[in-house]
Amino acid sequence: MVLALLLGGWSAAPAQVVLKIGFVDFQKVIDSWPEAKRQIAQLEEQYTAVQADLDRMDEQLQEKKQQLEDRRGFYASEEEEKKQLEQYQAQAKEYLETFRTKRADLEKQKAKTLEEVYNQVKAVVQDVAERQGYSFILRKRDLVYAVEEYDITNEVITELEKRR
Repeated sequence: MVLALLLGGWSAAPAQVVLKIGFVDFQKVIDSWPEAKRQIAQLEEQYTAVQADLDRMDEQLQEKKQQLEDRRGFYASEEEEKKQLEQYQAQAKEYLETFRTKRADLEKQKAKTLEEVYNQVKAVVQDVAERQGYSFILRKRDLVYAVEEYDITNEVITELEKRR
């Protein structure tokens, strides 16, 4: 009897677990979704506005620098020249601080916006996957090979359009 148990004579049939694995092309979904396009366009507008402000500040700074160089030695006194140089340095410092601050603010806003878009898409991916009985959904960009029949990208795009 011990031999029969060892050879499998007393084993129960294991339950079969069927895994259904699919994938989604997040970039295609985001590129196809008008809400994501709108949010990304708003970010780009913010970047453009900030860049215009920074360009204006930089231009003013360059003009001030040129004035200092052109007038070097022609100031009424050394104190006046020193005062002008200090003003330029303060302006340069302000420019750098503004640049860093605005850039950091934009990066935070970009991260927040992209996270919101990603979370919205992820929720739809999860809904589609659950409805279709998928156990796992992977990102297309992480796959070396996949059969197209397991691509749920178009279903996700359709679902996002329905939720408008």
